Amino acid sequence: MDYVNLIASKATVGSLKRWTNRASIDPAEIIDEAQKYIYSRLRAPEMRTTIIGTMVLGTNAFTAPTDLVAPIIWTITTAGYFGEVELKDQKEVERRFNYNSSGVLVNSKPLVYYQRGAFTVAAPTFQMDSPADRAYTTRLLYYARPFLLSTGTATNFLTDKYPRLFRRAMLAIAQEFLTKSETERLYWEKLAEDEIITINALTEMNQGEGVPATTSDG
Repeated sequence: MDYVNLIASKATVGSLKRWTNRASIDPAEIIDEAQKYIYSRLRAPEMRTTIIGTMVLGTNAFTAPTDLVAPIIWTITTAGYFGEVELKDQKEVERRFNYNSSGVLVNSKPLVYYQRGAFTVAAPTFQMDSPADRAYTTRLLYYARPFLLSTGTATNFLTDKYPRLFRRAMLAIAQEFLTKSETERLYWEKLAEDEIITINALTEMNQGEGVPATTSDG
């Protein structure tokens, strides 16, 4: 499976037009939507990455990476101040806000945060419980949203390792273009969701054991 093949004509084996038996569909749009659908839900080892950042002195908001899907662990790495900044519920973080007599937040070492703006076009923000009292260096391990497939990048871990998941997601999205029954769309969507649940469960299990996940649906 690869992008070039997927967008090819109905006569091409393995093309989306052939799978749906419809030459008039827009395969590129369906492929893009299917990837976005998968990446918003999938937590595969191939999506993990790290980034080094710096908290801004006197600020209690941290701009997260634009490709962030979900944080795994965020750690202060500054010598003498090492420690995890824990992801918490929004209400819990807000309750920890400490104001001085002038109603201004007191600077201190941030201990907890919540994520906001995750579903906007702009980069999400980590809202911390206090403005940083120094420019702490941090390391963020997180699940990142991969680049979408294209003619220049025709394959990735979805096409190579999880082709069944990718096919099911594409066929679920395609049903909306084909104006077929809701039952058929829900059928493919359920199959895709089941695949995602299985992959995520194996990822979590293997992550707990400290070994890389080796699951594949191919």
